[in-house]
Amino acid sequence: MGKRRVLLVDDNPGVLRALVRYFAHPGVELHTADGCREGLERIASETWDAFSFDLELPDGQGWSLVEAARARFPDAVIVVLTAYDSEQGAARAAEHRALYLIKPNLAAARDALV
Repeated sequence: MGKRRVLLVDDNPGVLRALVRYFAHPGVELHTADGCREGLERIASETWDAFSFDLELPDGQGWSLVEAARARFPDAVIVVLTAYDSEQGAARAAEHRALYLIKPNLAAARDALV
């Protein structure tokens, strides 16, 4: 069995570097995208096992990533990692069978992704 392929999408380069360092694991192949457009392109063109998405991106809403990932990969793990604590956001994530975690709750995200 190959490594789990995980796509991390966040517009903050520092956050992406921290996520890559934090989620590094021998059984995981981590890839990054810095915005909605790149994330959507990678979801459409590659095979993934898990995702972590920021919601507030300069070129679109992270919800479009959640919807695209869930449609193409119905069994994938999806983590919404956001700075905004919202009951509506948590409910929307649950509708897509995604975890809704408030930054910096990285321990729970790591456990889900790896």
